[in-house]
Amino acid sequence: MPKKDQATKTPPSGSCWGDNAPFALQIEITSHCNLHCKMCPLTLEQTNSSVRPGHISDVLWEQLVPLAREVGQVIIAGFGEPLTNSKCLPLLRQLDACSIRMSITSNGTALLPRICQELVRLRYLTQINISIDSPDPQVYREIRGGDVEKAFKGLQNLLGCIDNPERVSVSSIIMRSTVASLVDFPRRLARYGVRKYVLQGLLDYNASTFGEEAFVNKDSLASWVDKIRQNCLQNGIELSFTLPQRLDLEMRDPGSANRVFYQKGDATEKMARQCHLPWEIPYIDKDGRLFPCCIAAAKGEGDLGRLQEESLPAIWNGANFRRFREDILDGRTTPHVCQHCKAAPLGEHPFRRYGARIVPAECFLEGVNPLTLVVQNTGTISWLPENRIRIGTSNPRDHDARCAHSSWLTSNRIVSFREAIVLPGAKATFVFEIDPLEEGEREFFQLVADGTCWLPNTRFSIAAVPKLRCGDKVEDRNPPTGVH
Repeated sequence: MPKKDQATKTPPSGSCWGDNAPFALQIEITSHCNLHCKMCPLTLEQTNSSVRPGHISDVLWEQLVPLAREVGQVIIAGFGEPLTNSKCLPLLRQLDACSIRMSITSNGTALLPRICQELVRLRYLTQINISIDSPDPQVYREIRGGDVEKAFKGLQNLLGCIDNPERVSVSSIIMRSTVASLVDFPRRLARYGVRKYVLQGLLDYNASTFGEEAFVNKDSLASWVDKIRQNCLQNGIELSFTLPQRLDLEMRDPGSANRVFYQKGDATEKMARQCHLPWEIPYIDKDGRLFPCCIAAAKGEGDLGRLQEESLPAIWNGANFRRFREDILDGRTTPHVCQHCKAAPLGEHPFRRYGARIVPAECFLEGVNPLTLVVQNTGTISWLPENRIRIGTSNPRDHDARCAHSSWLTSNRIVSFREAIVLPGAKATFVFEIDPLEEGEREFFQLVADGTCWLPNTRFSIAAVPKLRCGDKVEDRNPPTGVH
């Protein structure tokens, strides 16, 4: 497994993605599952890929691997159980051989000792999430139609051979029928050696299940979550949430939660769905359909292209996807599949305010220190110091960079812009130094408005800075090749 601060040894991307490379690819490698979860669209055969259950084809997979290598990160997750695909481990090994960072989600029931040992050997498999929605056998069976002890046995097998327990997390969807059984769950997880627990927000894949299981307007939610949080703290487990903003409103202000998450409201310019996924992580189902997110895939809406007909970069940068992104920014044109989304809040979209475009001809990101990044402010607001627009580490985001220089703000934040103010349309200049990287290493970065969002289309990479040789001139530096 690569260390937290290890630079990615992959070539610079951008050769086929243009200046709009995704942050990661989410790939569904199968639409088979050995459980029948009542909240899953696969159980109801709602998804396009569940109409004809099966696994991803070899042809499609081979098309995706070189693209994944350029992006650098793959999320193996969909509405099927990955380990029901007999080729799951060979596929992961292929990604690992390409130094592609991976994460995978499994229900854990198929984690035999042999399989666990193979997973642990994958150096770039950075996160293995095991979904267990209740430790109570009866509740688990009613929710998922299976035996929870098989999941626990798989979890034990995995933690019994893992080199670093931080690579493993356990997640549960918080529902009315499960939440009481989750209170003491952290204590049991701690006995197994689990250090990270995730409470997932329920999504309305299945409308009837969502209606009976959601915590909308239920005063008891805050009490349950507080008990779970306290037990995690007492047992040394890090607790996180997939939808923290929604959960916070559900607990302290249900009225606002209803307005912001559970109904569209007035279609005004400032009431858009504040979703970032269509700029960051395309969802690819096992048949090669491309969706802006898993919710769109679950509902069979927002099919933006098929890899049998066009390349992934062509779809990602094509007219349909660009229009989808533009429509999300404005509440008056919100795509139908996004209008009733229960995951993204309503409000002014941050990408209307915060936008930027790298100006390659004016950048110097290769050669000797100091290096220079120049971007144009394409958003609607002026940039001031209090906006905290900085260069941050990417792939993975916020990691401690090996090339961090003593002049940096922190080990994962380089510098802010030099100008006192950057008006919309004006240019911002970031000048900085880096410590040397080993030959062949490359670090990735992206602009971030800290506390607000990562700015799309601003990812770039830096390779090792060679030592200045006698006779070389700083003016001889060339523009970057790592802008993507």
